[in-house]
Amino acid sequence: MNYTPIILCLLGLAGVLLHNLVKLDTINRKAKGKVNFAQYIALEKFTILISLIIVVVGAFFLQHEMAQLESIAKYLGFGFLTLGYFAQSVLVKLMGGASKYIDRTGRQ
Repeated sequence: MNYTPIILCLLGLAGVLLHNLVKLDTINRKAKGKVNFAQYIALEKFTILISLIIVVVGAFFLQHEMAQLESIAKYLGFGFLTLGYFAQSVLVKLMGGASKYIDRTGRQ
């Protein structure tokens, strides 16, 4: 399949949405069906935006390099779905680790 940057963005967006739905499902189960969606969005809006930026940059700038590698070109769509899903997970993990390091060392 010949993936366009728009299709790759949509696949990445689907990954970001999927990631957030999984998180919301976990929170909803813990809260016995009383999840506060507005509060969730207020807390996660910046990580969601950063994840979307990662997906868009990847779609428009990395697509050509990855498509040249014929062995992975057929998995490009799945790769962008995964990129969207994991971009937010990895980002939150890295930001949490950096925050802990700053708190522990007192550096800013």
